[in-house]
Amino acid sequence: MPTILKPASWREVVPMVRQIYQSHCAGCCLHILTDDGNVDDYHAQFCLEQAQQEGHQLCIKAATMLRAMSKTQRTRVYEEWADSPEDKV
Repeated sequence: MPTILKPASWREVVPMVRQIYQSHCAGCCLHILTDDGNVDDYHAQFCLEQAQQEGHQLCIKAATMLRAMSKTQRTRVYEEWADSPEDKV
């Protein structure tokens, strides 16, 4: 599991989400958070566990960062992603 030295900001995670959607149009392991807006701790934990199970390295990195964030920060990631339809495939 990647080590996080400082809490990530939403600005660091949103580009990763964009990259994930370029190859997985349904959001891959993060879809319950990025598509559906489920931003509680246990949702972020589920995304991380799913990414680890699937072995998706970028999803693992993003989900680890999301899990370390507060609910407010994860909500910001969701809002920034949801409000940028030009980035969605």
